[in-house]
Amino acid sequence: MMSISLNVMLDAVSFSLRSMRVSAILCLPLLTAVASADVILVDQSGAPDADYTDLPPALAAAQHNDLILVRAGYYSGFSTGKGVRILGIEDDVNVNGEVKIDSLMGGRKFAMSLVYANSLKVLNCQGHVSLGTGRSVWNGWHSASRGLEITGSWDVRVSDWVFVKDVLPGAGAVTVEASVVEFVNCRIWGGWAYIDQRQPVDGGAGLLIDEQSDVRLSLSVVKGGTGSDLSDTCGFTCSPSDGGPAVEIKGASNLVITGSGLQEIGGGEWGLSENDHGSRGPALLVQEGSTVRYSGVDLSGTPMSNPIVEESGGVAYLVPIPDPTMQFVGDPVPGATLTMRVTGPPGGNVRYLLGRIPEINYLPGGIGPDLLVEIRIVNPGVISANGVRDYSFTLPGNLPQGMYFLGQATVVHQGTTFRTASQVLLVR
Repeated sequence: MMSISLNVMLDAVSFSLRSMRVSAILCLPLLTAVASADVILVDQSGAPDADYTDLPPALAAAQHNDLILVRAGYYSGFSTGKGVRILGIEDDVNVNGEVKIDSLMGGRKFAMSLVYANSLKVLNCQGHVSLGTGRSVWNGWHSASRGLEITGSWDVRVSDWVFVKDVLPGAGAVTVEASVVEFVNCRIWGGWAYIDQRQPVDGGAGLLIDEQSDVRLSLSVVKGGTGSDLSDTCGFTCSPSDGGPAVEIKGASNLVITGSGLQEIGGGEWGLSENDHGSRGPALLVQEGSTVRYSGVDLSGTPMSNPIVEESGGVAYLVPIPDPTMQFVGDPVPGATLTMRVTGPPGGNVRYLLGRIPEINYLPGGIGPDLLVEIRIVNPGVISANGVRDYSFTLPGNLPQGMYFLGQATVVHQGTTFRTASQVLLVR
């Protein structure tokens, strides 16, 4: 495992593969405070140093690029189209209502981290939206119990969240329509139907993708919802319900699934009737000219021999050599050690990329897009025989709270360049 101080690595820009199109601002060191940004403190308890006691008035006062720090408490839902950063700075920062990011303009960034929300929507955003890094609400994860809806948005990145659909039986926990989205290190459970239904209700999809969306799912677990059990009053006249698909994709959409070999994509469990049960849902339900490329995950569901259902021109295919993955390990706290962990084919040559500006850029050749404008590139060597390569660095002790940065990796193996999913962090 390689280790170096980030003060040394990021003291100035040394080179970039695309240096000719890096803007003048990238001539500054990577880890510098964002210019002309105000800091707003929100504290429900009304502490003397707080600016506001709730999030809606704080957002109303905020300007693009501002940082909103939130202490523990229970806050109202909000809707915003501003490019701000919202960071929970204590445990148990809860938004009881709906969080809606709506009509964020191109060239702007919205990022939220360490904040729990009952319900999330990202609608019609041309700018970049990042939702990441939950805290210990459920087994160490944050949970949006009523799910996530993403519609008409160009660049949404979600990491370290749990989505559990426990209302509206038959609905998907996460829905993506006409959008470009990536999920990293997430857990998604489809809607389960209510117990003791008098009519059969099938479980909902975990992840529902539609309308020419482009989605990347990395290091994540997805489960379909469980079908309803039937009460005795239904007798022999009712057919038992089925489990929902883990992933349902349609509308000529594309999905790339990558994993480290430890993740499961599994159909939902069947419902029970008086003397029978339904079918388990498929892992992948691929329809209407959609395509799924998958590797490094365990698929489980019905049919048991191949838990994939392909309909109306949908195609799913397994990659023989698993696509690489990347994730940050550790907390982005000044003075702490942070690790970029890559899994991939042994012998693959790794490059770690760090930057402050997100992008989606499909370069000629290779697999996957560039997802950031790199300021720093580190090339520590090849992936070892165990399929893992770590790169560790120390965050400077003087980093400003709420600073945004992101990472990605490329792996060159047998002449092909593979680009991993990215991950966004806000310094705590």
